[in-house]
Amino acid sequence: MASFVDFVIAFQRALKASQLYSSDHPRHLESLSEFEGAYGQFLLWRNQVQVAARYGRIFVDGQIEDEDNLQLRALAKGLEERSIHALVLFHGVDVHDLEALLAILGLKPPALRALGGARKYLEDRGVTRIRVTATRLDEVSEAGEVISTASHGALARHGESGPAIGDGSPGSPSGFHLRKERAGGAGEGAGEGAGEAGQWKGPTPGTSSSGPGPSGGHLSAFMGRAGTLLGGLAGGGSAAGGTESEPGLPRVVMGSSRGSGQDLSSVVGQVQAFLGSLTAGGLAAADMSGLADYLEGMGLDRQGQQPGTQGVISRAVASLPPLEQVGVLLGSGALRSGPLRNVFNRLSTTLAAPTLANAVSTGEITTEQFIDATDQMKAVMPSAQNWVEQITEALRREGMSEAQLKALLDIVTWGSRPLEERIKALLEGERIFEMPTEKVLAFLRELLEAGRTTEFLRLVRHFATGLQVPAVARRLAVAQSFERIADWVDIPGMPPHIMDELMGILSRTYGREKDPEVHRWLSLGVEHILWFYMAARDPLRTCSLLESLQDVVTELSLPAEWKEQATVELLQRLGKPERLDKILSQLFDLEPQDAVTQVHPLFAMLGPSAASYLVERLSQESDRNRRRRLMDALKACGHSAEGPLLESLKSTEWFVVRNALIVLGEVASPGRVPEFEPFLDHKDARVRLAAVRALWHLGGRDAETTLVRQLSRPEPELQLEVLFILDELKVRNAIPALMDLLKAGKSRSRARQDKVREKAVEVLGHLGSHTVFPFLAKLLVRKKGFFRDTREALPIRIEALRALHALDSVESREAIEQTLASEPAGPELEALKGALE
Repeated sequence: MASFVDFVIAFQRALKASQLYSSDHPRHLESLSEFEGAYGQFLLWRNQVQVAARYGRIFVDGQIEDEDNLQLRALAKGLEERSIHALVLFHGVDVHDLEALLAILGLKPPALRALGGARKYLEDRGVTRIRVTATRLDEVSEAGEVISTASHGALARHGESGPAIGDGSPGSPSGFHLRKERAGGAGEGAGEGAGEAGQWKGPTPGTSSSGPGPSGGHLSAFMGRAGTLLGGLAGGGSAAGGTESEPGLPRVVMGSSRGSGQDLSSVVGQVQAFLGSLTAGGLAAADMSGLADYLEGMGLDRQGQQPGTQGVISRAVASLPPLEQVGVLLGSGALRSGPLRNVFNRLSTTLAAPTLANAVSTGEITTEQFIDATDQMKAVMPSAQNWVEQITEALRREGMSEAQLKALLDIVTWGSRPLEERIKALLEGERIFEMPTEKVLAFLRELLEAGRTTEFLRLVRHFATGLQVPAVARRLAVAQSFERIADWVDIPGMPPHIMDELMGILSRTYGREKDPEVHRWLSLGVEHILWFYMAARDPLRTCSLLESLQDVVTELSLPAEWKEQATVELLQRLGKPERLDKILSQLFDLEPQDAVTQVHPLFAMLGPSAASYLVERLSQESDRNRRRRLMDALKACGHSAEGPLLESLKSTEWFVVRNALIVLGEVASPGRVPEFEPFLDHKDARVRLAAVRALWHLGGRDAETTLVRQLSRPEPELQLEVLFILDELKVRNAIPALMDLLKAGKSRSRARQDKVREKAVEVLGHLGSHTVFPFLAKLLVRKKGFFRDTREALPIRIEALRALHALDSVESREAIEQTLASEPAGPELEALKGALE
């Protein structure tokens, strides 16, 4: 998992590239790809991440990051300038999503506001996996005081009146209500209950709550008792003198660690804004770990023991928007037992049910979100056994019919029903598709871990029928579920027949599916199973499944470019370097002959991604035996290794170039001859020899012509190698060059050059051309002079004799006989006769 700083660095690079280059420029595409990889690594083990910016600082999931890091400060500045309180990042982003995010940071703030802001910008482009929280929570004044600027309409959902709060004054009814009155001309930034714009007016006799929110009850009594004690907060008593007090709730001055006095409404507004800032969006539980420190910083009681502190918290929570309120209540479950936790327990009992019921009835949250929230809230409620009754009554007050209530409560109470009853229910009709996906998956996982594989497979097969229906939305939902089910294959003790069943289901639908998005999720599920076999040291099984998968695609669907691309992308994901690291260890551990049959086919199947990886490892490997194995694996990749190997030819390291040439000679096409020719002039002799051998393996007329030209090089080692190759290839076009070589080297007496001439004569004989007879005869004969005889060196004469004998013609036999007859007795005659025999 990548660090946040690594993620931000990739983010900033991609942002800069998007500003400097066009969308199709290689630099832009490269940086965007790096950003995508950093994003995936950053979220590798997390479901979602919240990146918030406040006061020039960055918070990741509520934890402050390095304040001195320049990249983080730049990111914070960019977010705050564009009124982005936080980014909520989810899995599954694609390049389109990331480009939209970069575009937001690339736009000037005024231009972004003209487009409707960051949130609207993402919504207009269909980006759902990156969300923006645009509410600015608070700001710091020059005096160093935190001033609330959140402006929520949270209590409006309860009607004109807010929650019932008593003032505790003599004769005051314990269940009176507060009215929220809007003052004309309120300045920007006035929050609920802050300043003149949203003050809470005193008790109005005879009024009653007009909304579904709680009225009366123990919250009213609790708040009534708290009202009389608000003046007892740290540093503050009654502020009746010199200030205007509201009836029933006197305006008070509250001390703080910053040494500034603040009235009650302002403090409530600030606590409300702080609690809202802790939520991560949606119905996720808020991170409440910093609440006690914040209360202490405000001059309140960090333990939540004083009634005044409890009253402020209660008012602040009750004023939050529904989703933020639920998030805070859910997050309170992580607080330590004590007075502060008790405050939220009481608020959960009173507020949670009506808030959730109102939110689902008004469409603010979906039914699935409602069910998920009720499940989570059950763990937080102080009396979980009464939670179902509370939520039922709240939904009934919202006007939900009894039939709707029954269907919803069946899902809410799902976990408490007997196992056999749940199995039967899911197998009936369409019930498994009506049930929230999370509950279906949780139940399947429960069966799997309990060893109930028969029931698990029955439900999985029934669930898989959703992949064959005409409705794309259902197929997509089921495909996403199967992607998660396939990810369970690494559960210890997973029976092999279950993996086979899952692979069969996925491969059949993979080949038949016509919608690209559904197909993508099926591909991810297939990937989980294939990777399991790769990691389990069974690459041959992976290769077999891949071949079967491609056969199924060919049989069950018409050719489609996007489907072929999907298969390519699947192979690319399986061929990621971190995965191939594990396969490479198998390559080195197996015996060479076993590696050829088990690992090489997988590398060949993965194609370019595996080839690129092997080329990179080959350039780094210092062990000779391992290098040989890597080169053999590259040869198994065939033509897919050609591109990465050609790139390696640009290296400045001689051994990298040499190894690339050796492999290219066996995998490249004959048309690559011009690209090899420059390496015949390489400064390192080992590279030159590798280029000669690569041309040999390429073959073809162009390669032969290039090799023949190398005979003129005054480099014995290279000439001998070329002569050997010309002999193997039986290149008759080399005859003129061979004779020129013999003529030019006659005057040289160096030992290596004599070896070259001997080999040249041998090659002439092996080529079997009768046109060389006069030349060979001339090499063989002894020429008599006036003072002395002249002749070639004995090894050359012997090779010429053998070459003439190999021609096996009347002329060649006569030339041999005449030579032997005219040769004077002595060692050379005996040597010639011995060679002939």
